[in-house]
Amino acid sequence: MSSLTWGQYLYIGGVFVAAIVLHRLRKRASLLRIPGPRSANWLLGNEWEIYNNVAGRVWNRWIDLYGPVVLYKNAFFNGYTVLLADPIAVKSLLSDGPDGYTWHKPPFNRQTNERLLGRGVIWAEGDDHRVQRRLLSPAFSPTSTRLVSDAFWETADNLKSVLQRQIDLDPARTARVNAADLMSRAALDVIGLAGFEHKFHAVLSASREAVSITDGLHQALGAPPGWRMFLTLNLAKSFPFIFNHAPLKAIQNQRASKASIDIVAYKVLADAKKSLLEKDGKSILSILLQESQKGGEKLSEKEIVDNFSTMITAGHETTGITLSLILYELSRNQPFQDLLRKELFAVGGGQLSFDDLQSGKATHLDAVIKEVLRVYPANIRIIRRAETDQVLPLSQPLPSAKERAGDTQLLIPANTDVVIPLAAINTLKSIWGPDAHLFKPERWLEKDGIPETVKVLPQGYERIFTFVSGPRACLGMRFALAEMRVLLSQILSSYIFTPIDDANIPLDIVSPAQIMIRAQDPTRGIYGVPLRVREVKN
Repeated sequence: MSSLTWGQYLYIGGVFVAAIVLHRLRKRASLLRIPGPRSANWLLGNEWEIYNNVAGRVWNRWIDLYGPVVLYKNAFFNGYTVLLADPIAVKSLLSDGPDGYTWHKPPFNRQTNERLLGRGVIWAEGDDHRVQRRLLSPAFSPTSTRLVSDAFWETADNLKSVLQRQIDLDPARTARVNAADLMSRAALDVIGLAGFEHKFHAVLSASREAVSITDGLHQALGAPPGWRMFLTLNLAKSFPFIFNHAPLKAIQNQRASKASIDIVAYKVLADAKKSLLEKDGKSILSILLQESQKGGEKLSEKEIVDNFSTMITAGHETTGITLSLILYELSRNQPFQDLLRKELFAVGGGQLSFDDLQSGKATHLDAVIKEVLRVYPANIRIIRRAETDQVLPLSQPLPSAKERAGDTQLLIPANTDVVIPLAAINTLKSIWGPDAHLFKPERWLEKDGIPETVKVLPQGYERIFTFVSGPRACLGMRFALAEMRVLLSQILSSYIFTPIDDANIPLDIVSPAQIMIRAQDPTRGIYGVPLRVREVKN
């Protein structure tokens, strides 16, 4: 058999290269048929428009204009991102393929999680995530939540003491409070007590330990928005591995926050191991340690510490901002706040038991919690990426594919980022009705307030996407709901919350680090939820 000539080698090589190029062009074409806005800037794409607006506002506008699947240009020539709000496609993605782990967090996303949280359950992927989640699940069961619920009542009593102290100091018998700060500290105390039988004293005295943690987290998660933060976030996308070791303030703040939590975590873990020999503890950590004594797979000490960081950072910050926004919305809707309070007294004399609260007897309280979770998800979005090409089903054809009847599939090329905008999905008019964008807790109390169309969404918690769904659904959902019900039932039975100034000037909801939301006073440009509080008159 004669050997190939140079010309034949070149021909074969050319065909091979052409095949690769055509394959990539075909995949690129599958993306480019997705409707979306024109690139606003040759260098910044559409990213600056997203960043320089109230959290989620641009995404909502695009979905109204182009439909539930939108393609937009990333900054710094970093390709495209698919904005995915189609309920069928999202449901398929979150179910995560036959092995449950087809879709992963992109490298820049995982590295941020590792700097802030360590290698806990939020950071983990694949089998590592499956094992961690299975070992952590018993600590967040309904039985375990009941076991640690004394922490909720103790923290509620401390909140009432602080509010009463401030009211007593004012001749007018009112107090001005920053609900965002106060409820963040309350949520930290709950996590400390329920999670680790550790007293942070965040509400009563703002201990040095508590201040170190809360200030560190605020610097790590709430850096001032602007060009510097925008560049930081987008360079992290483009060069994740180089960026992870860069001497930048944002990275230093994230690592410093994790380090301050680790100091507490290792001390608490050592104390928990000692006390476990003497008595059965009543904390999430004690339950984890008890489970680890049963043999089989165990969490390592480092994994326990990293999940400690995860609970403090992800758990207390998200709950704190949600609680503060509930008080904010109730302050703007006094009739509903009055009805809620009347119900608390009618059902339990203002002192509902844990069982009363968890069984749905406080319907108005549950309604306002659900509505805040729907309209104000603490995390504005989740990002996923697959290492291989994926096909997602759609609830309706793309506008560019209407001429092809039945074309309700979307090809996502490998390594394409997909953003799922939680607030946008929670407020889709095609699913939640024409008033979906309005804050309306009454919808959860009215007979036909929740339309049948929500059934297309994953079941989760009341079809609300805030806790996500699938194998990565929030482990602490039951814990967070129980905590919010207890804290709110106690303080709303005793105190009335009203706006500081004009109730018609809404707070801006921003997400400076593109991780968690922050409430911002649009007139003063500062973070916080300022409210007035006074006693309930018997």
